[in-house]
Amino acid sequence: MSRTSPPPAPLLSAAIIVRDEEAVIQRCLASLEGVVDEVVVLDTGSIDRTVELARATGARVVEGEWYDDFGRSRNEVLDHCTGRWAVVVDADEVLFVHDVAGLRRTLRRSRADALQVTVDSYRDDAGTVGMSHQSLRVLRRRRIRYEGRLHEEVRPNRSGATLQVERTSLATIGHWGYIQRIVDERGKTERNIRICETAIAEGAGLRGVVDLGRTLAAAGRMEEAMARFEEARHADDGFVRRTALAHGAAALVTLDRAGEALSWVDALQDASRFSGAVDVARAEVLVALGRVDAFVAAYESALAAAAGNAGVVPHDDGVGAAAERVRADLGLALLDAGRTREGVAHLLEAAGEGAMRIWPQLVAAYHQLGQLDRVVVLLDLTGDVDRCRMVLAELAADPGPGVSELLEGLDEAHPGSAMTVAFAPLVSDQLHLEQAVKWSARARAAGLSAHCPLANRVSSETLDATDRLLSAAVLVELFDDDRGRHGVEAVAAVVDPALFAGLVELVGQLAPAALELLVLSAVTNPARGVAMARALGSHGERDAAREILAHGLTLGHVDPALRDEAEALRAELAP
Repeated sequence: MSRTSPPPAPLLSAAIIVRDEEAVIQRCLASLEGVVDEVVVLDTGSIDRTVELARATGARVVEGEWYDDFGRSRNEVLDHCTGRWAVVVDADEVLFVHDVAGLRRTLRRSRADALQVTVDSYRDDAGTVGMSHQSLRVLRRRRIRYEGRLHEEVRPNRSGATLQVERTSLATIGHWGYIQRIVDERGKTERNIRICETAIAEGAGLRGVVDLGRTLAAAGRMEEAMARFEEARHADDGFVRRTALAHGAAALVTLDRAGEALSWVDALQDASRFSGAVDVARAEVLVALGRVDAFVAAYESALAAAAGNAGVVPHDDGVGAAAERVRADLGLALLDAGRTREGVAHLLEAAGEGAMRIWPQLVAAYHQLGQLDRVVVLLDLTGDVDRCRMVLAELAADPGPGVSELLEGLDEAHPGSAMTVAFAPLVSDQLHLEQAVKWSARARAAGLSAHCPLANRVSSETLDATDRLLSAAVLVELFDDDRGRHGVEAVAAVVDPALFAGLVELVGQLAPAALELLVLSAVTNPARGVAMARALGSHGERDAAREILAHGLTLGHVDPALRDEAEALRAELAP
């Protein structure tokens, strides 16, 4: 009988640990389709439909337990994988691969133990990037292990070996798990504190203490965090000491104690072999102190170190910051310091390298300089569509000066683009009324009436009552939209009577079809009836004024002073 060779191992597995993730698991698994050869899910005790949903997509589900130990669970799921490489993702993340064939070629040729990718942590459900960092997520499975219950670290599994790391821009990961609502709903802070306390009780020593400090700092409990960092800053273990010093310096800045933070950075320098990461920490402290030339020098030093390290700032303990992120931070700091042209130059270079979390400031700066056309060129809506969508989402979440002008510039450069039609409702509060009308018509023509900028303005929490009411009235006049009617009724009922005269004039000019609804909705008691009658009379609507006056006086108790005022007004309005 002839022997057959075993089939070759798959190239790439996906390794996921889950528990009660039915709300997000399908989004995660969908992002892996066409990229990985197998998906292995370690379920640690779900009581919802997570396991059912994962199996329905073809994932191999291993049912295990949760031991309050992320490192242990990461290693367990990796042991069940069969791929030479594994990409490690969480259920509240998605994998973006910009070139699947290129990534797979890289994995076949690479001699590294791990690939470093950018992880974008979102601050809202729309996917607005709040923080980006580098992380080792694509791992040569048999060469690495995880260590640590919390803030687990990738380590070589051979004693004395050095982890060989390469950076790739072919894949990024998007992460929703740090949105505060999700942190609170899932009890992540309490869970992480429990894990740290368990580790300390089991003898984790100052490593557990510094992890607890990081957890407390992430929860905003800075004074408590500082007590832990102070305890661990003199640890014999270099990793623990450096981690305590770096996070302690950042916490001191948050506590408005940046002057003290400099000594922590000096101690970090003494404890570090590589200066790049220390330069970044020093620059952040100097920014807080307002020492512009000094923080520029520190950032530039970090960038020089990154240039000789494949675009990543060298770091003693694993993954340093990407050069584009450092350059973006330098640009933003220069903008805050009033050095606009220098800041814009750095942001422009960072944007070209793919940096996010800079676009609202970049647009505002170019708007100040009168050069928004430069941003239009950067945002080639026919090029990298995914990147453009992420940029527009970032601008929509934090719109500022120049956004409405940018919208018009993009429309001129890319007429008929679906992205501009989708973007307009997201920045409706920044649009002028005429712009909102234009983009509402465009949305309806595209079959997107549900995403009408005028309707968004009606329900806005930032626009004043006049803007909301005018938007609602125009929505009635031009589009016969019930959302406009409901808006007129709701806003008119609470608007300040002192505004009645101006609103009657504006609505009469812009949206006469909504004028009667405005008048009737505004009159909710006798006093408002008298005020509205006076407003109508001042615009020559004497018949309507008399009707409203009579109607208003039927809506409640009329005190003697108001009755006298009403009688005097009735006399003025007499034919």
